[in-house]
Amino acid sequence: MNFTMSFSQLMPLAPVLIVVLTAVVVMILISIKRNHNLIATTSVVGLNLTAAYILLTMFGGQFVPSNIMGMFMVDPFTLLYQLLIVVASLACCTLSHAYIESYKDNREELYLLLLISVSGAMLMVASAHYASFFISLELMSIPMYGLLAYTYQRSRSLEAGIKYLVLSATASAMLLMGMAYIYAYTGSLAFYDSVQALFEAIKQPMVILGLGLIIFAVAFKLSLAPFHKWTPDVYSGAPAPLVTFLATAAKVATVGLFVRYM
Repeated sequence: MNFTMSFSQLMPLAPVLIVVLTAVVVMILISIKRNHNLIATTSVVGLNLTAAYILLTMFGGQFVPSNIMGMFMVDPFTLLYQLLIVVASLACCTLSHAYIESYKDNREELYLLLLISVSGAMLMVASAHYASFFISLELMSIPMYGLLAYTYQRSRSLEAGIKYLVLSATASAMLLMGMAYIYAYTGSLAFYDSVQALFEAIKQPMVILGLGLIIFAVAFKLSLAPFHKWTPDVYSGAPAPLVTFLATAAKVATVGLFVRYM
């Protein structure tokens, strides 16, 4: 199988590429000279460009849904959820500037982690494959560990980050095990290719267990009962703007992916 791709084939993922490019620019600016206002402005400009590109694509009149390597599906559903994620991230980025202004330690890395997490969330709603699903989920989640514990001088912020790290890692392990059970019976990791095989094997106990583990992992990410016990501790201890990101953009990404999967 040939996995060689041209730039034109990647163009449907241009909104994600803009966010990733913004993260690279922010990283370079941080390495040259730390300037909180410059980094915050660059991040906001990059997110605004992303939102503008998505709106132009949605209402430009020539958009064609694309399947990229069987891993990502870019259609109007994807663009809508990506726009919601970017708008929520813009709000969180703006709130973070005022919140972290008086912080005495390094402030600039917060925007870098936020942009990386946003790119993972945007890829997540486009995922049409178990592999891309898991990788984008972790790309969104891993920066969140650092964001939630960013104001680590406050003991509750560090506690929130560690609790989310431990429980999120447990949910990810459940998710991987569920995928393994389903793959063992369907023979495919693509959402659309394995539907018929999944229905044929649905009576198998291991397939039911696999679907259950995936639903449990998603329920954790969405704070659905009875997997919501971590929510009060994390939300009360972490920095407010970053809790806002976790409660909006991360939830939108998870809902979008789950709707596509179902």
